Amino acid sequence: METDKKVADILFKGGDILTLDAAHPWIRNGAIAVAGGEILAVGTSAGVETQISATARTVDCSGLTVMPGLVDGHNHLFQHLGKTLGDGLSLLPWLTDYMMPLAAEISREDAVHAVRLGALNSVLCGTTAIVDNHYAPVDEDRRRRCAGRDRRTRRGRARHLRSHGGRRQAYEQ
Repeated sequence: METDKKVADILFKGGDILTLDAAHPWIRNGAIAVAGGEILAVGTSAGVETQISATARTVDCSGLTVMPGLVDGHNHLFQHLGKTLGDGLSLLPWLTDYMMPLAAEISREDAVHAVRLGALNSVLCGTTAIVDNHYAPVDEDRRRRCAGRDRRTRRGRARHLRSHGGRRQAYEQ
């Protein structure tokens, strides 16, 4: 019946849809109709087109994979500026030699830009939700609390905590 058909704001059509349904993981040449931010219909392009009466916009997804957005449950967006620093290091040396000094020195403005850059990078990779577990200590009081007394102390401790003979050993410069 024509009255049962819905009007879609947008129709994503022609792509291969990854459904995350174990029984039917893929819909080849699929379509997704959306109205008011809600999904109206998912199925083959031909099947979805029979369920809608009109669409304001159609996006041709031919040759593309259409999938649910990714959720990043653990991120430290401000660290995006130091993303490739210390590649290949184990966690402790990476944190002490690169990330702790970055956190101690980053300005409020730089932290905001880094978070925006990290969020944009996530969106470009298909991430639609991010849990940011850490923010940079970008004011002097927080820096001092993190460092113990001052930034030099924190960097000094960070740079001199090393692995020696399979055990951690701290030493002074």
